[in-house]
Formats: sequence, structure tokens, C-alpha cells
Amino acid sequence: MRRDPEGVLELVRVLAPALVPRTLGYGAVALLVAGLLWTSPLSPVPLLRADVLLGEGRALAAVQVYDAVAAQNPSKELRALALERAASAWTVELMVPREARQRLEQLLWYRPARTDTAALLARIGALLLEEEDYAAAAVRFREAHDLAPMAPEAADRLALAATAADHAGDRRLADALWSRLGRAHPERAAVAELGRASVALHEGQVEQALAAYRRAATSTFDPDLAAAATLGATVCQARLGDVDGALEALDEVDLPRGVTRPRTEALEARQPEPMTP
Repeated sequence: MRRDPEGVLELVRVLAPALVPRTLGYGAVALLVAGLLWTSPLSPVPLLRADVLLGEGRALAAVQVYDAVAAQNPSKELRALALERAASAWTVELMVPREARQRLEQLLWYRPARTDTAALLARIGALLLEEEDYAAAAVRFREAHDLAPMAPEAADRLALAATAADHAGDRRLADALWSRLGRAHPERAAVAELGRASVALHEGQVEQALAAYRRAATSTFDPDLAAAATLGATVCQARLGDVDGALEALDEVDLPRGVTRPRTEALEARQPEPMTP
């Protein structure tokens, strides 16, 4: 016998005598009440029906049921659950980030716990990145960080806020957020300096970028970060005319020759021809 996870059969047994005349018989009453419970967004059962539709590959029909429950069900918990499942369906099955984000933003009105709200804000930020709304994404990631600054994901959220601000063209905000990352999360100091260097380079502030790349290289024990910082520094040195210094740094960097060779060859091509006597 199938289980009754939503309590439908028990509800039918209790309500049936009061809903219809006894002449219809218990079987007819059960079918009538079960049908109402199965289709009405006011009952808890449509969530199960939407899950079934989703499992059958009918994602659009499922989200329509989820939305109806979210709009009409008297239970706050079921409305929130319906919004969550609708957002997941729009994200995974239908791949429409805007629709998913709108439902997650509705979830914010339910005022979940601080850590849950921070995670929700970060999810909204990620969807805004997919929509290429970088300015709004920066705001959401920063809010997620500030709401739970001690969360394991906090540093990543602040870094994403800085990156999104840079993509939005707000270089002043991006630099401020990278600086804040280095102060609030000292273990990410090298990442913060790399971010600041990138912002400075985009702004044409080559000397400031070079200084930030060098700070990044000397403030990390991660060889990959150190190599990235050294490569960035060589770009700055070349722009400042220090081709020999850039070549020397490339020769010392711990990266495969396949990565450094094209840069080395490009720099060597910029060297002046030796003067002949």
C-alpha cells in the first residue's frame, strides 16, 4: 500500500461526512475530496503534484503549480517552499535566471535567519551575474557578506562583489571592496592586491598596478597566486619600458614554458637592436 506523506487519506476520512450527503457513498466522497485537495493551491498537496510534474519533465507546468501555491496557500512555510522549488526549476530545468531571481527575491520577504538570508542574497547575486547586471550583483554580494561576515563563504562573497563592481565599470567601488577584503580577511591579502592591481591597470595607473602586483607576490605562499602576480608585474614593467626587467622576471617565474614563451618572445621583439660598431 502506498504511503500517505501529505495526510490526504486521513483528511478525507475526517472531512468526508461533513462535506457531502451520505447517499454518495464513502468512495465517491473520497474521490471528490481527494480531487479538490490535489488541485487546490490552498491545500498542501499541489506541491507533491508539482514535484511529480517536474519528475516527468514538465517543468513549466510544475512552476505554474508552485507559483499558485506561493500566491494562495495560507501556510507561510508552504508558500516559501513553493518559491524555493520554483526558483530551482527555473534555474536548473528551464535555465531562465531572471525568473529564478524574482522568486528568490520574494523569499527575502519571509525574513529567514541571517545566515539563510545571506546565502539567499548570494544566490541572487550569482543569478544577476548570469543576467550581466553587474552593478546589482555587486550590491547583493556585498549585502551577503555584511549580513554574515564570519561565514565560511564571506570572503568569497566580498571578492565577487569587487569583481562585479569592476565589470560594471565602477572602478572606485571595486578598489574599495578589494581593499576591504584585504583588511577584513587577511588570509586573502594577496587576492585583494591582485584585484587592486587589475583595477589600477584598467584605469591606466601602471605604476600603482605594478606596486600592487609586487605586494601580492610577496604576501602569499601560494605559488599559483605568486606566479599570477609576477606575470601581471611583467605586463606593467613592459608598459613602463623596463623590458629587461620583465624578461628577467619571466625567466624566474615558476610556470610551464608554454605559458611564458609567447610573452618572452613578444618582449624580446620589443628590445632595440644591438648597435654595431
